[in-house]
Amino acid sequence: MATNRRRVGVRGTRWECRVHNKGGVPFSRTFGDRRSSLKWSRFAEVALGQGEILVDSDDAERIETLRQLLVRYRKEVCALKKGGKKEASRINSLLCTTLADTRIETLSAAHIAKYRISRLREIASA
Repeated sequence: MATNRRRVGVRGTRWECRVHNKGGVPFSRTFGDRRSSLKWSRFAEVALGQGEILVDSDDAERIETLRQLLVRYRKEVCALKKGGKKEASRINSLLCTTLADTRIETLSAAHIAKYRISRLREIASA
């Protein structure tokens, strides 16, 4: 679903288009005129309808799997945290599982539950 709204600011009148699907992340772009905003909203709705994933152009690296996400988190966030070494260790153990190779689009609560059950069995046997 797309929403186009007029924004008046220092740079004059601009048009913001926000597109999102049910349960998805909203994407937005700002245009100088209404016609361009409406054109992009139709394009984006068709792309979402066909199952394509819209990514902000600012995001240079495309993250497709949980592994890529965890590695990036470990590198960029854990390094700054007080307990970062412990958290990085937990992430490293998670990277050794099959869950890490799951695509982000298909990751569901069932995947997490399956991992949790296998992890509980592993701990109980120790």
